[in-house]
Amino acid sequence: MSKKQFIKSIAFILLFVFLLSGISNILSAKWVMKLSETCVLEGFYELEKNSLDVCVLGSSQVTYGLNCMEMYEDYGISAYSLGTANQPMMMTYYLAKDVIKTQNVSTILMDVSILYEESNEGQFRKVLDNMPLSRNKVEAIWAHCQEEEGESESESEKNTSTKQAYLFNIIKYHSRWQELTKEDFDYSDVRNYIYRGNNLNSDLTGHTLSYDILMIENDEPEEIEMVRENKDYFIKIVELCKSENINLILIKTPKESWTKTRHEGVAQLAEEYGLDFLDFNTEEMMKAMNLVTDEDIKDIDHLNVRGEDKLSSYLAEYMLERYEFTDYRTVEGYDPGNFEQYQKDHQDKYLQSCRNIEEFLSYLSDSRYDVMMQSSGDISGGWNEEQQKYFSDMGVSINPKDVAGMCYTVSINSGKCVFEQASETDCASDGVLSDGNPYALISRIGFADQMVVAGVPQEFKKLGLNICVYDNQMNEIVDIVTICSTEEGLELYHE
Repeated sequence: MSKKQFIKSIAFILLFVFLLSGISNILSAKWVMKLSETCVLEGFYELEKNSLDVCVLGSSQVTYGLNCMEMYEDYGISAYSLGTANQPMMMTYYLAKDVIKTQNVSTILMDVSILYEESNEGQFRKVLDNMPLSRNKVEAIWAHCQEEEGESESESEKNTSTKQAYLFNIIKYHSRWQELTKEDFDYSDVRNYIYRGNNLNSDLTGHTLSYDILMIENDEPEEIEMVRENKDYFIKIVELCKSENINLILIKTPKESWTKTRHEGVAQLAEEYGLDFLDFNTEEMMKAMNLVTDEDIKDIDHLNVRGEDKLSSYLAEYMLERYEFTDYRTVEGYDPGNFEQYQKDHQDKYLQSCRNIEEFLSYLSDSRYDVMMQSSGDISGGWNEEQQKYFSDMGVSINPKDVAGMCYTVSINSGKCVFEQASETDCASDGVLSDGNPYALISRIGFADQMVVAGVPQEFKKLGLNICVYDNQMNEIVDIVTICSTEEGLELYHE
């Protein structure tokens, strides 16, 4: 073979591999919503080498349980959460090995939920499909698909086929071309790299949770044991951290299904291996992190952004009392990600999760927001001077106490009132938002009418003061709320 032919052959092989890799990536399943596992892992592998001090490992409890950007903003700690849905402990072990390979971390925080949970194939896929090809990935695949002694020939062939499908995603997903959507080609708009592996969620639990429901001190003993494979890999992780001189801290975020029996099992393991174990399902720890059950919880097993911030602050202070960390806020050239956009998103999530009317109103003067209001019910009985001050600071002269039972509309552009009217009869108004998009308001007492914003009708289910908050930089609606009257006073209702 001539030199020219050799070069052509190499070029052809490289082109084939490039095309195969591209097609495989397109056909592979994408997990870009909810926990965003695809984004979480891709974001980690794109990090600059040796730019982390802390890594958080575990299931959805760490994705919805911590805020690594909070650790950076308030404490200077560089951290990243590698959480996936019901992450098998085997996968946690191999992710830890990948972390150590590329990052000089000093501390690993690990949620222990999965010690008592069985894992399914999809949960392995969400990790393995998003790991780049490496020795650790190959070892993880072999460990997951390892052959049992005395297995039949058909079982051996099945394991071989499964290994190949993990190594080359196109084998698993080759027929998926019929299901492809826009997200398979471009999902940059839903990537949450800037949250460093976490999910800033503004949901509020749909029912009132009390400390009594969450506190494990109230639990009866249960018959449950750790999953053997998970415990085995837990020990491997302990040994790995010890050999690499990494501090391993066990954590359990607030979770209604966590129990006293499970706590005691992990506490015994922690004592055996000399590890710190912070269980935020105990009364002492819930109070230490200042958990407010009505405000800080997304659902019975996960925290929202407010709870994430509180838990992250507690952990950051806990670690700083015991270990030394670089303050990355002072490191020239260090980039935690799109920090400015994170701060905007973070504020949006707080606005969306407000239960307190005064706090909600305090956000509306931000120049990034346009705000449209229309009355559909009387709120004059509960309106107070502090709430009116927020109105006045934005240039709104209408006071709900003075226009009880009347119709009124208000428009605020970039934090300043540009139009307001009040009438004894139905009234309507329209105008242009800061970004040039149109809006239309109508006020009719007793009717929760539509509000049209940027050409899109917005529905209200409650009577009172209907409010739409619009981001004039991102050209999107941030929140739809109603301040309504109840027997207890005024209440903030998020649509």
